[in-house]
Amino acid sequence: MIDLIIHAGTKLALEQWLDARGLGDLVQDTEPTSPTFGDYVYHPNLEKCLFYYWRHPSGKLEATGGETPTLFSGFYATLSFRGQGIPEELQTWAESSTAVSILDGFNGVGGEGVTFVNPEDVNAHCESIGVPGHILAGGMLWSDPALWAFASVMIDDEREFDGTKYRSLIDFNVWTPTQYPGGWEAVEDETPEVPDWVQPTGGHDAYQTGDEVMFNGTHYRSTIDNNVWSPVAYPAGWEVVT
Repeated sequence: MIDLIIHAGTKLALEQWLDARGLGDLVQDTEPTSPTFGDYVYHPNLEKCLFYYWRHPSGKLEATGGETPTLFSGFYATLSFRGQGIPEELQTWAESSTAVSILDGFNGVGGEGVTFVNPEDVNAHCESIGVPGHILAGGMLWSDPALWAFASVMIDDEREFDGTKYRSLIDFNVWTPTQYPGGWEAVEDETPEVPDWVQPTGGHDAYQTGDEVMFNGTHYRSTIDNNVWSPVAYPAGWEVVT
């Protein structure tokens, strides 16, 4: 599964960013007599993720059916993380240290010389020009990058952030609630608490049609007026709420 697509203007800039995040080692050849003296070689950390250059070094995405290839600038890499998807520190970096970015027509977030590109946008583009996404990068499938900043968040859209549900107050909201608090409002839990069933003592506190209760861990709704029986004592007087 492809978890992340990263772009940088140069191959070296991309590798430097990956090295700084502990995703690989960028080593310079310092042997004066070596034919590659001064060159850099990048070694991905395969214990953390699988690494591929994407459309490197041609800089173009070939289409089928005689269509004109789409040209791209810079260098892209695809990362497939081992374990539970994108590491939390990278998600935090994307949410706190980047700004919205449009790259070659793709939506993304960028900072420190690199841009995270939304795999869903790339996949849709590949499909539109006749290159199914699953044939790229050795036949790996696309996966959700789990960075909700990529999505076009509009007014009243709701998102979970740091354990709290928020509602967007603006269109095209690309900021987190901590980056731009004015763009969000916390959403209170609007689900009413259902009371436990209590034995009525008379007509004054009997349950009426539509009243809801919890009884032995199950949610019930009264189907009759003046209901003084429990769901066990008179099942016909109650219906289970699903």
